[in-house]
Amino acid sequence: MVDSWYFGMDINVEHTQLCYYCEELNEPESLFQDGYPDTYLLPNAVFYGYETKQWYYSHEAMTRRLQEDGFFVEQLLQKTNSMERVQIEGQWLTYDEIYQKFLIWHLESAIMRRKANLAQQKKEEAATGEQGITEEKNMGQAIARLVLTVYRYDKHLFDLLYGIKEYFGLSDDSFYIIGHTNSYLHYVFEQPESIRNNSVGLFDYGKEGLEYYRIDIQRKQVPMVVKVIHKSFQERMGYYRIYDHKTELDMKFLEIVREVTHESYLSAVYMTGVGFSDEWARQSLNELCAGRRVFLGQNLFSKGACYAARSGTNVIDPSRYMVESEDMVLYDVGLLTGNSVTSFVPIALGGREWYNMKGKRFIFLDNTNRIELLYRNRYQNEAMREIVEIQGLPNRPNKTTKLSLEVEMSQGDKGAVVIRDEGFGDLYPTTNKIYRKEFTIEKE
Repeated sequence: MVDSWYFGMDINVEHTQLCYYCEELNEPESLFQDGYPDTYLLPNAVFYGYETKQWYYSHEAMTRRLQEDGFFVEQLLQKTNSMERVQIEGQWLTYDEIYQKFLIWHLESAIMRRKANLAQQKKEEAATGEQGITEEKNMGQAIARLVLTVYRYDKHLFDLLYGIKEYFGLSDDSFYIIGHTNSYLHYVFEQPESIRNNSVGLFDYGKEGLEYYRIDIQRKQVPMVVKVIHKSFQERMGYYRIYDHKTELDMKFLEIVREVTHESYLSAVYMTGVGFSDEWARQSLNELCAGRRVFLGQNLFSKGACYAARSGTNVIDPSRYMVESEDMVLYDVGLLTGNSVTSFVPIALGGREWYNMKGKRFIFLDNTNRIELLYRNRYQNEAMREIVEIQGLPNRPNKTTKLSLEVEMSQGDKGAVVIRDEGFGDLYPTTNKIYRKEFTIEKE
């Protein structure tokens, strides 16, 4: 029996979802808020009661605001990254701080509930003479790994979410942020093999509108190639369409269903998002179910993130699969320290989403002001070489010019190597010069 858990959390516009990996069931379990067992969609809402002087969250915030005076805010995620502040009991808070408080509270509440359940089991085991459970010392130790999944990359949001990592004292190996595409992959690849005998589709109908993803697997090479095709149908089926007549909405979706099923044979289709909450997809669903398995649910992304937490990697098994998607980088970026590609020294390793591809390395120049960069395909015998000449460095003795090289990606195929003069201690102080070499990796 464990005393620390793997958590997955879906960060979404209107709601947050949280689940933990249940070792007894060998699968993720979605968590609901105490007193509200009918849904695990946790509204992004908070309330501070002036009478009780307490914070309330999600469903309890929605209820409590009707019972006493206080500060209430919903759609909290949209209010982050603003200069606005609110005063609560003499303390000024930003919406970033309130949103962090909201996410941390849900995690801590989940941990406390799990600890209470374990304490009860410990009591029962003690009564039967069985081995008891070792209790964890603090909240951070109760999290074996936490993986958050988001719809799209946003630097400010990522910085805010990394504050949760710092709060719980989690290491780099215990905290990831991945995209919805990646959590979808983790979810699908934890399902029975028969699910992915052919292509696997996903319709995600959220507040942004309808998005479609398809997983194709090419099994004839090692590692196998997993391609994720993404199509946006936001213009044809924006979220506002849910207010159309149900039959009209059903017909619009039916057109899209026929379009995507004509493109590829799908052995399974998943449907998620609040847009599918009402039962309007009747004829379209009947056609979608013809000859394939269809699954409808709201917790696919949070469960996928939980599977990623349990597996300990932010991508599906890289030794078996090469993932090609719009966010994935297939190249390593590094240095050549000799005359052949065998002298390659990586700065940042690919095979992950571009916003998770980071790395830094220090070098000492040896009678030269030139460095040679290499962009190496992780899965194919392809590489691009590029020589960078660094101008303006002072004349220093051999191996006393220390440089740092850091990779920053801005898209799946675009990035930069940032080169900084670090000097050589007090003997040769840094010039504080920074050089930036932009690069583009052409995709096939």
